Amino acid sequence: MALLEATGIAKRFGHVVTAREVSFEVSAGEAIGVVGPNGAGKSTLLNLVTGALPVDGGRILYDGQDVTRTPAARRSAAGIGPPFV
Repeated sequence: MALLEATGIAKRFGHVVTAREVSFEVSAGEAIGVVGPNGAGKSTLLNLVTGALPVDGGRILYDGQDVTRTPAARRSAAGIGPPFV
């Protein structure tokens, strides 16, 4: 079972879609990278996972629990936070 799982994550800012149906899984002890050009949505994706931005679609599970609507502070306390903290 994945420690962190995102399924169909989506984010829009008006007519601009910055994340469309993004899905991934990360197992305990695994590290992944997000690569792309400027403006590709990398920071937006991290902000969606950490709760800094609300998702417009999809779902985020952490250790089997749905945290899609969990506030950023509670996600951080559970261990989901930006990599620079």
